[in-house]
Amino acid sequence: MMASCISFTACSDDDDDVQDNYYSFGFDQLSSSSSNFLTEMQTIETAYKNEFQKQFGKSENPMILHGSPADCDAQVISACHNAEKTLADYNWGGSYTFTVTNGAKTVYTVTFR
Repeated sequence: MMASCISFTACSDDDDDVQDNYYSFGFDQLSSSSSNFLTEMQTIETAYKNEFQKQFGKSENPMILHGSPADCDAQVISACHNAEKTLADYNWGGSYTFTVTNGAKTVYTVTFR
């Protein structure tokens, strides 16, 4: 006997505009003379991945969410704001611009300095 479990993440119950949304995330720009720049980049990326995992049950890049683009974008932006709050007290040794896109559309960007 074999058992399986399948889980789907949906952003909306409205079937009118439901589709797969492909979110990519990472650094758009960075500037640092700090010897810790790789550690700082990892700290930022980990905060976002942890929040995505908490909110959506996934953190792969690209991350696929099923629902309307507007609903999914709003949920991704909310998760990004939560991740951003966890990083508010860091003193960065450089400037790191982190961006999340849904296809070609930028849905979130922030610069840590």
